Amino acid sequence: MPPNPPQLEQEFRRAQERHFAGDFAGAASIYRALLKRLPKNGPLVHALGAAEFALGDLAAARGHLLSAIRLLPRNPTVRVDLASVYRKQGRFLEARRALEDALAIAPGDPTALAQLAETEMLLGNAAEAERWLREALKPIDAEPDSPAIALAFAKLAPRIGREEEAAARLARALASPGVPRILQCEGLFRLASLEDKLGRVDAAFESLRRANTLKHAEFDPTDFARKVDRAISFWRAERIPSLRCADGMGREAVFIVGMPRSGTTLVEQIIDSHPKAHGGGELAAIGALAAQLDAGGVPPLVVDPGAIDAEALPRLARGYLEPLRRLNPDAELITDKMPLNGLHLGLIWRMLPEARVVVCRRDPVDTCLSCYFHHFAGALPFAYDLAHLGAMHRAHDRLLAHWIAALPLRIMEVRYEELVADPEPAIHRILGFVGLPFDERCLRFHESGRVALTASNEQVRQPIYRSSVHRSARYRAHLGPLLAALGEGVASE
Repeated sequence: MPPNPPQLEQEFRRAQERHFAGDFAGAASIYRALLKRLPKNGPLVHALGAAEFALGDLAAARGHLLSAIRLLPRNPTVRVDLASVYRKQGRFLEARRALEDALAIAPGDPTALAQLAETEMLLGNAAEAERWLREALKPIDAEPDSPAIALAFAKLAPRIGREEEAAARLARALASPGVPRILQCEGLFRLASLEDKLGRVDAAFESLRRANTLKHAEFDPTDFARKVDRAISFWRAERIPSLRCADGMGREAVFIVGMPRSGTTLVEQIIDSHPKAHGGGELAAIGALAAQLDAGGVPPLVVDPGAIDAEALPRLARGYLEPLRRLNPDAELITDKMPLNGLHLGLIWRMLPEARVVVCRRDPVDTCLSCYFHHFAGALPFAYDLAHLGAMHRAHDRLLAHWIAALPLRIMEVRYEELVADPEPAIHRILGFVGLPFDERCLRFHESGRVALTASNEQVRQPIYRSSVHRSARYRAHLGPLLAALGEGVASE
């Protein structure tokens, strides 16, 4: 029996309240403190794993959820949560096994069934997906007003042409009293997406506004703009030649950067379709290193190059490249498409001066609205407020422009609208820039069978399409704070 159990139970409830309110970092901090006193408490280990998943720390989440399964072997929810981690990591066979194990414990569990159907769809197994989809619809039809079940149905509905029914069910379920904030938030993002597909612009934006308001995020755009100003001052062009680099490092690395939702996944899928390249997905290593050097700023930013130990550069470069090569030892090039690595090009240049960088550009209003529509995993604190999105876009662009002008890195800019309007010449240019010969398979990237591990998964499994260009035009009446923050001359063309 642990000391003072009522106090520990009270602390656990406080952490859960934070968790369900969307304060995942605060909840995780309390869970970790409690685990020091209750290291084998299954519900506590499970809760920490779920909070880490919400924060985007997939490796830690996986470890804690595997531990929770050992402590709670008959709890299907732990296995469903583990499957979510595996899906995000692209480990779809392991996700399938976790969901099948959950269903062995709890046959007919609607969330497990819905996830299994979606996993099979992502794997391209249409017949299996349809079979599990039919199974998933049985409990969904039996309990239409359950928020969790309505949300599961909403995820499946666009695949079967039942968006209207799913939107009505989800709106009704979310109006029920006592729906946890975390479920309200996820449900409203999904409802906004359904309403957008149905052409209900005002309703979609209202759901979107409510969803983003529920996110627990802190971002100071004025402070971040000041940090960017200081970084530009410290990393001034005349100082660059005096800074040491890890000479000869990084030839195999291609960084694909830009604001989130600017086309980074599309560019990665094109390069990944080449037989000599491998798409590494969104890798956290550069951002984690920047956070250490920045003492934990959000987003982190290495303001002063003096914070980087020149003697340590070869070791830092090896620490990045060795795990990168392990992703595919046979590939000549491996991509890292963590979008906000664009903030860290000074650090990247000093560690990996031979790397290549593809900067993705997209209409700023389209980009920011697409961010506002998305329920991101992990910490993107600027993404849930239109004015913050606009301010972040401007600061991000300003820093990118400085890097392009000041650094001797090989950098290419790709305009999303030009890529989707005339793909073949743009793809020729991208491949030539990264040093690959043209290959016809890169024109058919959507047939590669590889599944993107980001919000853009659905798009990249289709041929290039143009419907997302100037998507923001129909929402323009709602975008005043965004347009004001972006400033003049950046509205949709």
